[in-house]
Order: sequence, then C-alpha cells, then structure tokens
Amino acid sequence: MKKISYIVGLLCMMSCSFFPTKQQGANDIIVAEIDDKKLFLSNISTIFPSDINKKDSIELLKKYINTWARQYLIAAKAELYLDKEQKDVSRELEEYRLSLLSYRYENHYVEQKIDTVISQEEIELFYEQHAEIFPLTVPYVQAIYVKIRKDAPGTATIKRYARTAKDENMRKLDSLCAKIEAVCDFFNDQWVDVDFLAQKTTFTAEQCSQSLKENGYLEMMDEQYLYLLNFRTVKKEGDVAPLAHVRDAIAHLIIGKRKRDLIKNLENSAYNEALDYKRLKIYIDE
Repeated sequence: MKKISYIVGLLCMMSCSFFPTKQQGANDIIVAEIDDKKLFLSNISTIFPSDINKKDSIELLKKYINTWARQYLIAAKAELYLDKEQKDVSRELEEYRLSLLSYRYENHYVEQKIDTVISQEEIELFYEQHAEIFPLTVPYVQAIYVKIRKDAPGTATIKRYARTAKDENMRKLDSLCAKIEAVCDFFNDQWVDVDFLAQKTTFTAEQCSQSLKENGYLEMMDEQYLYLLNFRTVKKEGDVAPLAHVRDAIAHLIIGKRKRDLIKNLENSAYNEALDYKRLKIYIDE
C-alpha cells in the first residue's frame, strides 16, 4: 500500500507537469510486471483526471492494473494455443487503422466545414415533412388559469369567459381580471403538461389528468379564493408534439444530416479525384 501511495503521489506531481508523461526514462517506475512485460508509470499517467483525490486514484490504479494483467494473460495463452493463421491479426489491424484514420479526418473535415446556423424556416419545413416521428408520450394542453377572490365583482362573467376557448372572450377575461386585480395566466400560450400545471396552480396533477378525460375544466374554492382552470386546446398521448417541444431535437437532426452529407461529399470527391488522376484503377470487365 505504501508503494501504491507513493506512485499516486508521483502521478499527482506528473499531472502538475513536474515530470514528463510520454517518455520512458531511466527513472521511470514499474507499477506492474508479468513475465518480461512491464507496465510503467509513464504509460498510465494520463488516465487520471487532474482533480481526482488520493483514494479514488488508488482504486483507479488498481482497476487499470487488473484489466491490463487479465488482457495480457489471455493474450499470452492465445500465443501458446492458437495456430499461426489464427494469430495473424495484420489484416484486422490494418482495417482498424484505416477506419480510425478516416474517422479522425472526417471529424476534422466536418468541424472545419459544418454550418451550424439553422433558420426558423428550415425547422418548420422539417417539422412539416417529418411530424410523424415526434409523437407525444404524455398529453399537453394550452390552458387558462384564474384565481379571484370569492366576493369579487363579476365572478359569474369571469367563470363564463374562462370556460370558453374563444379568443375574444380570452381578451375580455384578461381585461376584467386586471381590473379587479385577479390572477389570469395563459402561460404565454405555451403547451404544458399536467406536472407543470400542478406546480403553477392549486390543482394537482391527478386532478388535471382526470379533467383531461372529462370536460377539461376544473373549478375549486377555499375560504378566500375561487380557482378556475380550463384546457383550451388538448394534444393527447400519441398526437404530434408541438413544434416548440421538439425544436432542439429537430436542430440536432438537421445538423446530423449536414454532417452525413459533408462526409458523403468528401468520400465522393476523393473517389472521383482518384479516378481522374489515374490513382485508382479497377480491373473488372463489364
């Protein structure tokens, strides 16, 4: 344990750039050894986050050594028991190298070329063309919430206006509530779910859910106030989600398509260029 603590201490110093981390020098420390295979301190210094504490460093070091040892021991058995052809991994390594190089260059190319600006028109067009891929998993509503004193004037009129979805009555309701200093909240005409309403009103999520199954109107009274909640418009589970709720998802999908298009164009350009300059020769008779 003392040696591990000492090694962890050195790692902390290395993370602060007191020692080089990418070269095996004469003073490098061996942290594990199997047969003639050695794992050096400089090999593993980069696995430790700069803000990791001593206890976590020790656990991470132990796990790394454990994994390294198991991999080496299984590979050693493979050397003993597999035949020459089975041990030849040159083709797989070359395929992996080419795949990794391509992946890195494509990422670099995309980072240099990608246009991340997305217009509102693009988002709306994508939504119109692919609305079916955005079904709601829970109902959403556009609601109106009113809180007024029980003895406030015009209560009957306010209740009548609150129960309707007509825009002209909503404007009258808003004006009337303002005159008597009552709460009248349209939630900015946003689509909201029952959990949101439970947080913003006196009604519970259960009451809102039950009202969705019935007439979409709730009314409640206590010693001082009358509370009204009306679902002006409802989107049920399985309906297409409102655009505002999927805007970020659409932007992500558009950027993803742009990346794929850039990579495809890069591949086509490289391929055609190789054909034009006779670098690529295909020996197949049509």
